[in-house]
Amino acid sequence: MDHLLQGGEAMVEVTTPIGQSHAITTMLIGTDRQNYLYFSMPDLSAYHRNQFFVEGYRLSINLISERGDGAMVHFDSKIEHMVLKPLQIFTVKLPNQILLHPLRHETRYPVDITAQIMAAKRQLDVQVRDLSIKGCSFSILPLAPQFASNQAVMLRVAHPYRAQHFLLSGLICNQRKMSANTVYGVKFDREGSRHSLELLKCLEFNGSLMVFSQPPATN
Repeated sequence: MDHLLQGGEAMVEVTTPIGQSHAITTMLIGTDRQNYLYFSMPDLSAYHRNQFFVEGYRLSINLISERGDGAMVHFDSKIEHMVLKPLQIFTVKLPNQILLHPLRHETRYPVDITAQIMAAKRQLDVQVRDLSIKGCSFSILPLAPQFASNQAVMLRVAHPYRAQHFLLSGLICNQRKMSANTVYGVKFDREGSRHSLELLKCLEFNGSLMVFSQPPATN
């Protein structure tokens, strides 16, 4: 389960013993890496919570993994525990197997790069989370202006060690929630792909992320 990101949005469908189903969206809090996954309780009425969120009820879960090639992760399990105080969470037993449905045809490399983007006639700082030649994803803070599907955008990345900029232009192709932030996926146009290739040439792997290569030390 290392490919699942904490704070990621999860689509959950609960099925009762008499066949009633209820689909909701919630958030993956994390895992203990041994037995359980932890999810936040969705904002439900007391009636729906008592009707559908009961220990032992079966459920199916879909999550998005942005790592590597990206995939829709699907598995079936059941509600193991309900916790209502002090925090409202429910636990799900780790499945023996999961299904992965690829989302794209190339590998995205994990990065943590600050970029600037224009929105509502002002410049915003955003965090680029992953990058490939053909696209990227970036996150914005909760109160920032929102972007629409197919909206044209341009992310401006400044090289930290030399006077060079990279203009990653393209279209918004999807969005999702990650904790309180919104994460957008971008498909680059031709110029955006060209600049992304030049940017990737400036990066190196530090063991967990692709980062800008340090300039050689001078004596």
